[in-house]
Amino acid sequence: METSTLTIRLFGCTDVRIGGEPMRRVRTRSVEWLRALLVLRSGRAVSRSWLAGMLWPESTEDQALHNLRRDLMDLRRALGSESSRIISPTKSTLALDLTGAFSDVAEFDAAIDKGNEESLVRAVTLHVGLLLEGCYAEWITIERERRSAACLQALEKLAEESGARGEHLKTLDYLRRAEVLDPLRDSTQRRIMTALAASGDRACALLTYRRFRDLLYAEMGVAPSEETARQYHILCNAAGTGAARGTSGTSDYPPARLCSVPLPRPLTALIGRQEEAADVVDAIRSSRLVTILGSGGVGKTRLAIYAAECASPEFPGGVAFVELASLTDSTLLTHRVAVALGIRNESGAVVGQPAHALAAQIAEHHALLVLDNCEHLSDAVAALSRVLIDLCPDLHILLTSRQPIGMTGETAWRVPPLPTPAPESIPLDGDPAGFALRYPAIQLFVERAKMARQGFKLTGRDDVLAAARICCRLDGIPLAIELAASRARVLSTEQIAARLNDPLHLLAGAGSAGAPRHKTLRASIEWSYEQLSNTEAGLLRRLSIFAGGWTLEAACGIGGTETLDLLSSLIDKSLVLIEQRGSVMRYRMLETIREFAKDKLEEMGEGDAARDCFVGYYVTFVEEADRNLVGPDQGEWHSRIDRELDNLLLAHGWCDRTLGGGQKGLLLLSALRTYWTTRGLFELALQLFVEALVREGAEEQTAARASVLAGAGTLAYHRGLYEEMAGYLDESLAICRKLDDRARVAAALNWLGLAAMAQGDHARAQTLIEESIARSRELDDQTGPRNTLNLEFALAELHRLQRDFDGAARIFEKILALVRDEGNVRAVDVVLLNLAMIEIECGQYDAARARIIEANKVSAEAGLKSFGQAVLQISAALLAAVGDHGRAARLWGASELAGKRMGIRREPADEQFVAPLIARARQMIGDAKFATQEAAGRALSFEDALVEACEQLTDRPFGAVANEPILAYGVS
Repeated sequence: METSTLTIRLFGCTDVRIGGEPMRRVRTRSVEWLRALLVLRSGRAVSRSWLAGMLWPESTEDQALHNLRRDLMDLRRALGSESSRIISPTKSTLALDLTGAFSDVAEFDAAIDKGNEESLVRAVTLHVGLLLEGCYAEWITIERERRSAACLQALEKLAEESGARGEHLKTLDYLRRAEVLDPLRDSTQRRIMTALAASGDRACALLTYRRFRDLLYAEMGVAPSEETARQYHILCNAAGTGAARGTSGTSDYPPARLCSVPLPRPLTALIGRQEEAADVVDAIRSSRLVTILGSGGVGKTRLAIYAAECASPEFPGGVAFVELASLTDSTLLTHRVAVALGIRNESGAVVGQPAHALAAQIAEHHALLVLDNCEHLSDAVAALSRVLIDLCPDLHILLTSRQPIGMTGETAWRVPPLPTPAPESIPLDGDPAGFALRYPAIQLFVERAKMARQGFKLTGRDDVLAAARICCRLDGIPLAIELAASRARVLSTEQIAARLNDPLHLLAGAGSAGAPRHKTLRASIEWSYEQLSNTEAGLLRRLSIFAGGWTLEAACGIGGTETLDLLSSLIDKSLVLIEQRGSVMRYRMLETIREFAKDKLEEMGEGDAARDCFVGYYVTFVEEADRNLVGPDQGEWHSRIDRELDNLLLAHGWCDRTLGGGQKGLLLLSALRTYWTTRGLFELALQLFVEALVREGAEEQTAARASVLAGAGTLAYHRGLYEEMAGYLDESLAICRKLDDRARVAAALNWLGLAAMAQGDHARAQTLIEESIARSRELDDQTGPRNTLNLEFALAELHRLQRDFDGAARIFEKILALVRDEGNVRAVDVVLLNLAMIEIECGQYDAARARIIEANKVSAEAGLKSFGQAVLQISAALLAAVGDHGRAARLWGASELAGKRMGIRREPADEQFVAPLIARARQMIGDAKFATQEAAGRALSFEDALVEACEQLTDRPFGAVANEPILAYGVS
């Protein structure tokens, strides 16, 4: 029992109380460490010189002793009526008399020394966290480790005793606490496995081993001990399962991690949510689908990020974060999740069942998927989650939403408001600020106010009362508190409280009567909004139209000439956030603020005008991009489009509601034809092109329609939809003839020739291609040679298909010189890979190897995903040609997987080239071994496969094999 007026707790969060009230705050952390050192010595005399050396090891002895005297005075003042406990047995020593006082460390040590079951239970109850959390001085390490080791041994002893009595739940509770202290301890994991098996949960016992194996490998690069592995296999045999999934015999290799989008890294520390985060982590452990619920602004996202970070060691397959607030089209949900999981080129429009296709790629991974802001996509999220949960046995999903998604097995965890002191509970004397700062809501207000105004602090009881009124009025909602605190830049705490007390502001525009917290949050946002000038408010409303953040240029495109100054003001007022990644600066709003501003945009009748400006800006943006997607800056521009993709998709959708939207939609997509192909988004792009072509107002026979038809034709070509391709190109050709656009006529004829070639009609293909070249030569001298040479690419392809390798190579070499001169890295990649295929077919393996290595470098630097897939395919062909069949199979598997994800079908010429080599490799090493190696390739991430291809080819001279055509490798 704690009967003393002085109680000192140093385990976990330090808490010192005098007469039941917190000890007054001390001036510096060194005073806290001085107090701790004296407590740890349990009343024994300590040399002043030793104390000074421990606390200020970098200072001179004189300076350290001076600091000690100063901190000693501060500590005496803070102890108040208990200050007489600090004694000086001799002139050179100090001690803290703890007679009649309570010290959790002293109690813990005594209980450990006593050693019986009752005292050990007392000891582990006292050890609620690390000794002196937040102190990183060298002197604390030994003290901390000694207590942690003692607690660990006590927990294992208690577990052993309760296990002997058959109390399995109590045993597991002790062992789980021991696991927290040392998650890499083999003996603890063996005891957990034994306890789980004894309780009848053998499946969980096996899973415990697999998780421990993966964690141990990730943290230390080693496998569990032989004794632990032996116990695992005994459990496997007892359960009749053999080796658990993911192991083979005694092999202990962890599964590959997903190449996933990492968790966001917030700039500010999480305040007051540590206990909630621990509860969420426990929920994730016990349930595979957890939904964090709460009203807007309560901190769902921030809590989810922190909990996922805490849980990450338990997920060796990785943790992926998917932000859904900006996603307006539920059909793109699978695409968004695939990108976050590192499956970067799978669109949401996968033919068949996209959720099942995604599940197939991640089924073997023990991973955590975090889906943030799901409420507007709840049906789609529920459908996707159901498939992933069913087909991916080791996948856990963490959602944030304002409502449950309604799926069976879902664990709903509602976020409470931050604890807030009632104004009437603020003490009249003593240290009211210290009392209030025990509450997370006040801590958050003060920390964010300090960010708004340097030197901010609560001074006096009236100031503390005002802060308490603010936090109570805002119901402990973090976003609302942060918004209010941002006003500390120009207002005092009492002025902020007075404005929030205005009922006209507090209740205006509130939600339903059953949602008081939503009322309060909206009141806070509206209050901040009403402090804006008309021009600031107008810009805030217009900025709400962006879906995925925006650049300064985009803001100016819809905001006018004063945008920069107004945007800076909105950032100062915490209504707009700024994010910098490398040299790229982007801006965004918190989603709750964005929703509020969108409502205001419609209320003011400004929605249509804003959408017109938005679509107009992005049409201009893509037209500029179109001029730069070929040339030396194409890599940078592809990245810019990546960042704007959400907004571009939104603009495409809004063309249905925009004046002249039919033609604008065509312009928006036609300018991005190169982008869709380069990024491998063939299915998504084709879907968008078809939507744009059938939109009202798009039927007029304009150059933009002809361009979109041609783009749809090229996309259909890559998908192997040759009849559809011909239909699109025939209409495009008719429009171009009508417009007398000779360059587009020549291009359309060329693509129709490729379609005929793909369908095996070589005679028609040659006629069409030669006509396209002839028409191009009729153009003026300034552009003719260049256009003609580009069109001759199809002629070179035809030569290659007809096995005229010399003729094909001559044309490709001319084209390569041209595109190198232009700096067109995309075209360089295409030509290099075609030349490599010719050289492989002619037995010139060293030359082919050099081409592939250069193409790999070009595609990686420029982010040319679809050509990266071709690099894998041709690398596999080269390795098969030189007899390295095992590695060929591995890269072939990676190539096939990448092509499937992007929706690419191999062109007939490529199929004719590679099929005999792969068939020969399969024959040479046997179907079973080939299939095993192919499966290993499919397990690689796209990026890892490209690295492996480059490593297998670099510095491996193959030599030239004269007169050894590819047909020699055919299968009889």
